[in-house]
Amino acid sequence: MQVLRALSMEAHIIHYLFCCFDLHQDAKLRVVEEMSKKFAAIVDSAARLASDPGEDDPLHSIASLYQTRANSREWSLDVDYGSATAETGAAYLAMLSIDSILGLVTSIEKLTDMATEGSPGSPGKQNGAPAWMPVEREHCTALIEVCWRTILDTLSQLLSRTSGEALIVQLLKGFQSMTQACGMLELSDSRDAYLTSLCGHTLTDTSTLDHTHAGKAEGVMSPTDPGRQGSAALQKGGSSATLEAGDAAGRVLTAKNMHALRTLFNIAHVLHSVLGGSWILVLENLNSLDRILNSPRTTTQARTCKRLSSTHPAAIPLPLGWAMQE
Repeated sequence: MQVLRALSMEAHIIHYLFCCFDLHQDAKLRVVEEMSKKFAAIVDSAARLASDPGEDDPLHSIASLYQTRANSREWSLDVDYGSATAETGAAYLAMLSIDSILGLVTSIEKLTDMATEGSPGSPGKQNGAPAWMPVEREHCTALIEVCWRTILDTLSQLLSRTSGEALIVQLLKGFQSMTQACGMLELSDSRDAYLTSLCGHTLTDTSTLDHTHAGKAEGVMSPTDPGRQGSAALQKGGSSATLEAGDAAGRVLTAKNMHALRTLFNIAHVLHSVLGGSWILVLENLNSLDRILNSPRTTTQARTCKRLSSTHPAAIPLPLGWAMQE
C-alpha cells in the first residue's frame, strides 16, 4: 500500500498507465479504475465497522493518525507497528488507502492543468530519463469519467461520518481538487454532483442522514435538474443543501461546517466563469449563512466551548486555520 500510495501521486505515471491499459477496449486489466476501486473498498470496509461510536471506532483511529501527522509526527510502520494494537494497524491501512485516493485526485488535478493550460506534458529527456507522453484533454476527461463516482462515494462517506478536523481538511481538499478539475473540463454532471454533495456538509447536520444513501453519486441531483424541488439541491438520501427559515434557530456552526463553506467559496472563486446554473448552490448557502449568522440564537463551537470551559477543562479547539472572534 505504501508503494501504491506513492504511485498514485505521480501524475505522469497515472497518465501513462491509464493510456496504456484503461483506454484500450480490449485490455484485460483497467489499472487506474481497479486501483481506485480497491482503495475505496478498503476505506468502505473500515467505515462499515464504524456504525457504533466509541473508542474502538475505526474512523476515530484513522482521524487520530491524521491528527498525529498534522502535529508533525508521521506514524511509522517500521517504528510503531510492533507496539500498535490491531485496530491501529487496520486504521493505518485505511489511512494509506485514503492517502492513495487523495493522491489520485491530486494527479487528476495536475493532468487537467497540463491539458487545459497548455503546459508541456513531457519534461523531455533529462539525465537519461524517458520523455512522458503528452497529456490530452480527452485523456483527462476519460480518466475522470472512469473514477469520479468511486472517489465521490468515498469522500462523502468519510466526511459525513468523521469529526476529526485534520482528516476533514484533507477530505475537503480532495473535494475542491476534483470539483475544479471537472469544472475546467466542462464536465457539468460530475462537477454538480461534487458541489451538491459538498453543500450537504456546509449548513446541515450530516449525522442525521441515512449513511447507506448519503453521498452516493447516483443519488445526487444537478441544480439544473427539472426534478429539483424547493430551494435546495436534494439527494435521494433525504439531505438538503440549505436550511429552511425555521431551521436556523439554535444552530451551532461546527468546524466541519466552516471548513466546508470555505471550500465551497474557494471553488466558486476558481470556477466563477464556468459554474453557470450551479451558482444557485453557492447563493443558497450564502443566503442561509447570512440568516444563521444574524440569528441571536446561533452560536459556534468556539463560543460553546467557552461557556463550558468553567466546568469542562478540555475544551474543543478552534478549527485549523480559522481565527474566530467573539
